[in-house]
Amino acid sequence: MSNLGSIAKKECVDLINSKIVLLGAAVLLLYVGVNLYEYHHALSSGLIKNIEFSSSVLSAMCTLTLYGSFFSVIIGFSSIANEKKNHALNTLIVKPLYRDTIINGKLLGACCFMSLVFGFALLIYVSGLLMLSGEYISTFILDFAAKIAFVYLLSLIYDLIFVTLSMTVAIIVDKQAIALIISTLIVEMFDFIVGVNVTQTISHIINSIMPVNMDAIEYFIVLLSPKGVIGLIINNSNIFSPIYGVCDVIGSLSSYVIRLCLYLFLSVIVCYMVFMRRDIV
Repeated sequence: MSNLGSIAKKECVDLINSKIVLLGAAVLLLYVGVNLYEYHHALSSGLIKNIEFSSSVLSAMCTLTLYGSFFSVIIGFSSIANEKKNHALNTLIVKPLYRDTIINGKLLGACCFMSLVFGFALLIYVSGLLMLSGEYISTFILDFAAKIAFVYLLSLIYDLIFVTLSMTVAIIVDKQAIALIISTLIVEMFDFIVGVNVTQTISHIINSIMPVNMDAIEYFIVLLSPKGVIGLIINNSNIFSPIYGVCDVIGSLSSYVIRLCLYLFLSVIVCYMVFMRRDIV
């Protein structure tokens, strides 16, 4: 356990000291600032009287997932790239450490770092909302806090998928610039898969071979991508309305959450297998 904690601590420190990771975190906070500015502009210009409850929760999730997936790629890439550059992985591997301890520590460190960044971003976001429309939000403050906490955990699960995928790519690909490009393309590929034209084209092809329910096929294709799953949750934004409690939200979205957890589990297993068998250079 002491070795695991030491590696996780080292991982957090390395990520904090990484310029590209800090740049990614700064852009994430900039996104939060832009959202708050847009709310401020809408309130001051009279476009809205109060910040709408469900849209404010949804906006937090969109920021942490849609941009967060790219930020996760940066974290996963940096986690391996920095070690390869300094030949630190070779040093760790020749020490009396199991490889699974190394990868566990790196995943734990990356998770802790993301938790801190996301928590800080949400703290700024919620503080800004309370300053802009505190009287309205305070009416539902407990429900609002519970749903923000749910969004926080859901976003962590979703973004950790891309952390592990980018770590896997960085382990496999020796040239780290190419590894970063491939990891970014994976994010874009998931976007491409859930595109309307792609899902409709595939469902039409399947329907031409054998008659099927095309809507069901399109839904199935969308569920194959983590981005598709999170997109379905975003499209179901009414569930974040104050008329529904947090238990209703969890119950309604439980199948999506389980699917995201499954994708995270599979991506972690793949990362483990690659790290265990791949010669690190």
